[in-house]
Amino acid sequence: MQKNTSSLVKPPEIKPLNCRRAVFIPADTPSKVIKTHLEKNAAKKQNFLFSHLYIFKNKVVLLGGIGAPASVLVIEPLICSGINEILVLGFCGGLTKDINLFDSFIVKKALSEEGTSSHYIPFKSEFFSSEDLSEEIREKLKSNNSVLKTASIVTTDAPYKETKEWLTDKQTKNIELVDMETSSVFALAEYYQVKAAAVMVVSDIVNPAFHKTGFTKIKFDNKIKEIFYPFLQ
Repeated sequence: MQKNTSSLVKPPEIKPLNCRRAVFIPADTPSKVIKTHLEKNAAKKQNFLFSHLYIFKNKVVLLGGIGAPASVLVIEPLICSGINEILVLGFCGGLTKDINLFDSFIVKKALSEEGTSSHYIPFKSEFFSSEDLSEEIREKLKSNNSVLKTASIVTTDAPYKETKEWLTDKQTKNIELVDMETSSVFALAEYYQVKAAAVMVVSDIVNPAFHKTGFTKIKFDNKIKEIFYPFLQ
């Protein structure tokens, strides 16, 4: 694993951290179904920077860290503490007419429109998930009768600047989803030569005529339970 030895500011290490996988969840639902589940099932909990760290037998779960800078702020210390697999469980916007609220996807490719990833991998804007980790995730959910599609995502720092021109550009590039974290996590994983994958649930639809949201719907909570909970045991 490549270590971050050039920076004057070193990521804090967490010891002992005797597991290889971290599950990163940037945000909870308004009804807090994720936090409620973690509080009930985790063996141990601690505050960590601007997030909550939940300790399980064979994994750690980070809850909190919206946006690319916040993502690497909390994930990089875990990598430096021995984590070598990162699973992002996130919410996203749908960008095409074929995508509906509460659809779920495994991300294959992430396009960076955020300002963090270039500090780790300069002159590169596309980052890819780990194929074997993604396949493991797909098979686990398939065993629970949950079938995920595959999609590409764009990660942005500016959710209120998704203009009609921006949307057309992404559709032309066959980018179906948008979020605020994935490309930075994939870039960080590439920098440290660890595995990363991402599972997304569509929380809102971006359309030239409207912006449709489903954050507060019971169906959204139920989909989060279906797709996220298998990785939070």
